[in-house]
Amino acid sequence: MRRTLSTMLPSALIVSVGAYYLGGWAVLTVDEVPDYVTAKTPVTIAYVARQHGAEPLGKLDGVVEARSGSTVVSARAKEARTGHYSASLTLPHSGSWTVSITSGFGPSNAKLMPIRAIDFGGTPPALTDMERGRRLYVAKGCITCHVHAAVSPGEMIQVKAAPELTQKRYAADYLALYLANPSIRPPSTPGGAQMPNLGLKPAEIAALSAFINGASVVGSAK
Repeated sequence: MRRTLSTMLPSALIVSVGAYYLGGWAVLTVDEVPDYVTAKTPVTIAYVARQHGAEPLGKLDGVVEARSGSTVVSARAKEARTGHYSASLTLPHSGSWTVSITSGFGPSNAKLMPIRAIDFGGTPPALTDMERGRRLYVAKGCITCHVHAAVSPGEMIQVKAAPELTQKRYAADYLALYLANPSIRPPSTPGGAQMPNLGLKPAEIAALSAFINGASVVGSAK
């Protein structure tokens, strides 16, 4: 029998004090995760760097890179305001591209799941909410703190500061409310840390909820 999210959140989504203050690590959160991009058209990758997943980190020298086979394009990230960065890339041809972000803060980097570039006027790929949620799980930085068997961290740092979510299932309405505003569930211990509000859009919340509540059937990402 499922337990409700309200009874499981303290052990599942709230980071313990000890784990929260581990060393110098940061979480990278990508603002917009496109289903696809158009080749030969500039695309902006914007992200936030948060130390220990919370405080924005300024003055970092980050680089955003896209790779498809032997073709690599990259650009230095510019800081718009403290901790908020962006870089513009133009992918020269259609195909599958892997976007990586080097934060400039130790090993705290990100590698997004492959994104399809299509030619102008081409047919966009069709993604399910669950697949879109799996992409967001990586791009929003969930993978840094939460292990999930359906997503491989590869060479990305994984501090495992919060419990594994592979087999967790939550009441859909409450999960949506929590992802929209994590402060509705305060830390279970005084002074404990809490998941930050990532400003998720309704469509992103729906996709993440679909992934978290049903992703055990999805194969591991490569």
